[in-house]
Amino acid sequence: MLPIVEITNLGLLPTQYEFMIAPEKEVLLVGGRGSSKSFALCVKLIQQASIPGNVCLLTRKHLTHLKISTLRLLLEDEGTRKALLPPNSYIHNKMEKTITLNKGGVILYTGCGDIMSVRSINAGDVFIDEASQLDEEEYMELLWRLRVDSGGGKLYCCTNPANQGHWLYRRYLVDNNKDRRLIRSNSIDNIFLPKEQREWMNSLTEEEKERYTSAEWLSTEAMIYKNWSRSKHIKKLNIEKLCDNIIRWCISLDYGYKHPTAMMLCGLGADGTMYVFEEWCESGKIHKDILEQISIYMELLAQSTEEEPTIVIDPSAALFCAECIAQGWNAIKADNKVDIGIDRIRNKLSSNKLLINDSCDTLPKEFECYSYGDDKKPVKVMDDCLDSIRYAAGYFADISADEAVEEKKSLGVYVF
Repeated sequence: MLPIVEITNLGLLPTQYEFMIAPEKEVLLVGGRGSSKSFALCVKLIQQASIPGNVCLLTRKHLTHLKISTLRLLLEDEGTRKALLPPNSYIHNKMEKTITLNKGGVILYTGCGDIMSVRSINAGDVFIDEASQLDEEEYMELLWRLRVDSGGGKLYCCTNPANQGHWLYRRYLVDNNKDRRLIRSNSIDNIFLPKEQREWMNSLTEEEKERYTSAEWLSTEAMIYKNWSRSKHIKKLNIEKLCDNIIRWCISLDYGYKHPTAMMLCGLGADGTMYVFEEWCESGKIHKDILEQISIYMELLAQSTEEEPTIVIDPSAALFCAECIAQGWNAIKADNKVDIGIDRIRNKLSSNKLLINDSCDTLPKEFECYSYGDDKKPVKVMDDCLDSIRYAAGYFADISADEAVEEKKSLGVYVF
């Protein structure tokens, strides 16, 4: 029987150690990409789960994202990095989503996007990865789970910084509460990253460093979409239930290679509501990969409707647009008027007529980071998904809703 990982032998960074020993009831570790936030969260999780009888709740907005991030860090080797929990030091029950440590307590993991799914759970300590993805109601529900007296009765979380309008910023930096602590971690200070990676980080522009490596929260004054709200604009969307109310479909695409290609499956409702059902955001993909993803969306739609979507493509990707047409698809160049497109999205947000499926991960983050630079122009960083839905909004703006509704009625389709 192998021992649990020795916490004292891990050579923690100063910010990670501060996170480990923080006495407050709520502790938030904020850092840039590669700052080892999740590592610190997992180490503290193991320490608390080693207490016999303790129940540690590990969660993130979506279970699928938790499995490919935090759980991999706990349970799987990756390159020269060994899993934090050694083999034979625990029993993993995948059906019940529990990890029972030898001579210790239990780690219970789940997604928390559905509040009802966590209301029956009692825990001694709670651990949240990417806390900025949660709304405040979900966070508060997790605080209420601290009912097992064998643990520390504390909530630990980590996240990338959002903007100063985010509820986490208010909770940890504006509210004066002695039971909360915020700890900042800069990616460039992570001495455990490969030398080449740290050199690359140091070569970034100051704007890129601020967005990707620092733990600074963006000013709300520079925010482009100040009326964005996770609680208002992120919903659980079901294509099958909504398809009869959709008057037009499109697959919008912002093309890239080093920068990601961002693809959205969108629908326009009869009342003018724009729905974003699916998101695909991947870098390093060739034309063949992107065409395959379009085919996947085509097949997904075919299960619910006979209507084919229009593919609305980044106007700079003329060759790819021609390839789509050669596939027999209806592909057009997008309207790329940036300021007009931004106003369209703002108007949709203000009237609550932009709804995004809760499975989308990157688009909400971009809404919270998209801002104006000193030249009063949008900073071209973390905007690929936003460009994609701007293209969709431009396409939908050119459609006469009245004509589309009448067309559906003539086909015997009920429109709400």
